[in-house]
Amino acid sequence: PEVIKMWAKAAEQGYVKAMHSLGDLYFNKTHHPREISKAKEWYQKALDNGEAEVIPKLALASKMVDAEVVLVKSGISDFEKGKAY
Repeated sequence: PEVIKMWAKAAEQGYVKAMHSLGDLYFNKTHHPREISKAKEWYQKALDNGEAEVIPKLALASKMVDAEVVLVKSGISDFEKGKAY
């Protein structure tokens, strides 16, 4: 979607709020399927660039990614698709 392209371009140019917004877009299933691992990556980039507001979101995304690994190893592969939560 266009909104992701717009934010991605801004994030790649170093705009920290765009990194935060991309994390939110991927986490909240806005304009695309939910992708927690991508949300975690963008939240981490935002934090690395001084955006402390993302700390709780990064913590939650990290927990969800860790849970996904456990579920996938258990044979439950729909976690990332949003069916397990």
